[in-house]
Amino acid sequence: MTSLSDAITQPSAREVYERNYSLENKAYAAWQNAFANALNDSVIINLPYKQVGKFSSVEPTVLSFSLALKEGERLVVSLQTDSITSSFLSLYKYDESKKMDLLLENKPNASSLSYIIKESGMYKLVLQPQLFANTEYTLLIRRRPTYYFPVSGKDNSAVQSFWGAPRAGGARQHEGIDIFAARGTPVVAATDGRVVSTRNQGLGGKQVWLADGLFGNRLYYAHLDSIIASAGQKVTIGDTLGLVGNTGNAKTTAPHLHFGIYKSKAVDPYPFVKKIEPLPSFELNNPTTGGIIKAAKANVRQGNSVKSTKLKTLKEQDIVQILGYTKNWVHVRDQNGTAGYVYKNLLQ
Repeated sequence: MTSLSDAITQPSAREVYERNYSLENKAYAAWQNAFANALNDSVIINLPYKQVGKFSSVEPTVLSFSLALKEGERLVVSLQTDSITSSFLSLYKYDESKKMDLLLENKPNASSLSYIIKESGMYKLVLQPQLFANTEYTLLIRRRPTYYFPVSGKDNSAVQSFWGAPRAGGARQHEGIDIFAARGTPVVAATDGRVVSTRNQGLGGKQVWLADGLFGNRLYYAHLDSIIASAGQKVTIGDTLGLVGNTGNAKTTAPHLHFGIYKSKAVDPYPFVKKIEPLPSFELNNPTTGGIIKAAKANVRQGNSVKSTKLKTLKEQDIVQILGYTKNWVHVRDQNGTAGYVYKNLLQ
């Protein structure tokens, strides 16, 4: 149910949906309680992440994930279902006291979220379908760069020196990344903006400074073999600013671009330009919503890896709610409410 004021207030899909219910409705109260409990889940995932499964019409399904994100990344979440089902996506950020602040929720009729990370830290994503949802789903969680990769034809593998690496015998730290490429490879604008200055001096040698009008960042391109852009020039993504070289203090190093980003101070530029990684590939037919431990014992882990922290151990014949499936793991919630991952071969 929508109202005329919604055009101004822009309520989330959850807020609009909740207008139809009150806590006197027992099913709705249980639905709300399931969401509140899931906020305490300890599950931690790495990106990119793919999970498939089925929402249960009998027992409320809530998926809750904690994930570490870095400034400059764009978090992209999409949910696909095989029926018309309203689902609600909520993104929180942990503060210094480990409390969570709500940042963003999906809008009505939307089944995705996109959010540019402005502060590195831990975040929590919570997904809950509408009451009595009974549909298979595919959840995709990815990060995308906010900027274009600054060296033409290159990708993450060309980055061979990262933020924080020691310089000058440990007297200072690397305030950028080094992207290695053949001399003369085009260096390009990673965003639309204006060239603030070009110069040939100091440690950076031939260099270009580009101002990002959208975010207010200053992008620094150094050690160029030659400069093509001019100060004051407006550029768009992909325009050539110069050519890869090794001028300045890089004369004894193979040709590369030193790429930096400055706000009030230098920030790690890699998350801003790191190209996306492929999603895990796996197929699953006829997912179920319940299972039984078939091994003598089964460790429930915080993430879908044997290296993840063990949360608890279940025993043979223990019953679990199946929240979804990843490549080799099953995302479960046990009868005490603990959510985590069990290796697929231990579950029936």
